[in-house]
Amino acid sequence: MTPRASLQQSVPMTPLSAVPVRQLNLPNGGTLELLSHVLSLLPNPVYVKDRQHLWVEANPAFCDILGRTREDLLGKSDYDISPPDQADVFWAMDDDVFLTQGQNINHEALNNAVGETLWVESQKSYFKTEDGAEYLVGILTDLTALVDIQARETALAAAEGKALASARAKSEFLANMSHEIRTPMNGVLGMTQLLRGTGLTDQQTEMVDMLERTGDALLSLIDDVLDFSKIEAGRLKLSPEPFDLRQMVDDVVVLLGSSARESELDLIVQFAPSLPCYVVGDRGRIRQVLLNLIGNAIKFTENGYISVEVDGRVEAGGLHLSASVCDTGIGIAEDKLASIFEKFEQADGSMTRIYGGTGLGLAISRDLVTLMGGTLTATSVLGTGSRFRMDVNLPIVANEPSSQTDADINPDIKGLKILVVDDLPPNLKVITTQLERLGLCADAVGSAKAAVEHLVTASQSGDPYTLLITDYHMPDCDGLRLTQTLRRHESFKALDIIAMSSVSEGSVRESFAAAKVNDYLFKPITLANFDRMIMRSAARLRGDAP
Repeated sequence: MTPRASLQQSVPMTPLSAVPVRQLNLPNGGTLELLSHVLSLLPNPVYVKDRQHLWVEANPAFCDILGRTREDLLGKSDYDISPPDQADVFWAMDDDVFLTQGQNINHEALNNAVGETLWVESQKSYFKTEDGAEYLVGILTDLTALVDIQARETALAAAEGKALASARAKSEFLANMSHEIRTPMNGVLGMTQLLRGTGLTDQQTEMVDMLERTGDALLSLIDDVLDFSKIEAGRLKLSPEPFDLRQMVDDVVVLLGSSARESELDLIVQFAPSLPCYVVGDRGRIRQVLLNLIGNAIKFTENGYISVEVDGRVEAGGLHLSASVCDTGIGIAEDKLASIFEKFEQADGSMTRIYGGTGLGLAISRDLVTLMGGTLTATSVLGTGSRFRMDVNLPIVANEPSSQTDADINPDIKGLKILVVDDLPPNLKVITTQLERLGLCADAVGSAKAAVEHLVTASQSGDPYTLLITDYHMPDCDGLRLTQTLRRHESFKALDIIAMSSVSEGSVRESFAAAKVNDYLFKPITLANFDRMIMRSAARLRGDAP
């Protein structure tokens, strides 16, 4: 429907000729003067034509809309100011009023003096004087603004439809291309794994390693593009099912632990002991978000640590999960925080060259969390570090499986007296919290010097520590030197010592073994590994294990 057609309407009106005229008794021709003054004050364009279709009166508003003076109009017809085809239409409409002696309402397009097209509603009425003279009185209402709005809305709707269709086509193309690329890439990576087992030289092994890393990076990029295309097309669906939240977090941390160790970073996990473990949700997508957040934290942190904090509260039969990833990395400027969740955006364009990446990870993570009905937010201080927090509600599995630990089976660990030493407060908090979960208490100190002081004081008091848990990397004196120092003293030869480190080099482990450390674990330490570590220590102290 055209704008003109949409505006046409039929409104029953009473013709002026049927309205009784009341004579005004004004002296000295005052009636005409009054009517002329009233006509000039009317905001609507008004004109009067005689039976020959010539203008005999026009008020200022009518002159303004046409862009002509009153003198230009009086005594002239439509053919004098309008194109012939347009004047033919106006003449026919006027003829209809004169012939029917009635009234009509039409919507017309007028061309003013400067060539602009104006849309108006034209109300034309027949009027006959007492002496038999016939006139047509026309009143216009300017509808140009309304027609423009409708035209813009129509154009906008058409453009929006075209844009949506284009977006769908683009997303389908990306999805198809991602699948097409992924298929041969899986073949390439499969062949590299077979090639690895064919007795390669060191140089060839290095080349295969590089090929695998490059292939894995490309597959990760393809997965991002595929998820992006699904989200854009509205085809990404969640698959909720019961899963073990604690185990899922441990799996993610173990998977990224080697990357953290390669960067000599501590990867710390703090899982609130009071949280229910078994919940219902899309395990794969929650895992994907955590992998992205922790992976980014490792990528943008040169030294220090990454802390994964899993907390929440139980309400209305569900778990309000709050999972945060904190780092001591480069941080993000405040004015860039809002843009980091936009697709293909990074806080600084130079980061793409330095750290790599497409800028899709955070955008996809935010969309996934939003699809789960949650939120993903970020806070940061430039040069200090960042915190990304995911909040989402998950139903709790009604009949949660028993989470019985080795501590429940073996009450002998209750007698352990434990000292923990680490220079990072988050590490101390994690270890002491995990010990509390097992029903154990521990003293915590932040340096090797403080640890020696506590050990000596306890030994002299007759209530020595039975277990020391020490970090490897510490300022002034590291965990290896601390162990070597303690083993030189007879009082601490029976002390059970567990060393924890983010360094996976065999030489470091060999050095700890030479210093007679009892156990050595790579960070990040999962809850299951931590429990087994404590159980082994208890068994050694009882004489049940070497």
